[in-house]
Amino acid sequence: GLEAHAALGSAVEELARYGASVDLLVIGARGYGRIGRLLHPSTSERLALTTTCPLLVVPRTLAASPVAADLSTSPAIRASDARIAAEER
Repeated sequence: GLEAHAALGSAVEELARYGASVDLLVIGARGYGRIGRLLHPSTSERLALTTTCPLLVVPRTLAASPVAADLSTSPAIRASDARIAAEER
């Protein structure tokens, strides 16, 4: 089944640690592009080098699809999105 997980700390370190206990780690990509990655290093690229489990990176364009919209109905996903939005303010 699908499970949301939230943690405090370095995204790469926390996701790699969590990835050790799951069959597949799914994360989103913001899609900053080459210049944006100079300012904001890619978490997904760094995670691909450190995690021991299979990693699925979902591009931002796919995250806006109807399939992804069905996932957003999960209370855990909505709570996680709200926390991230609050941190970005």
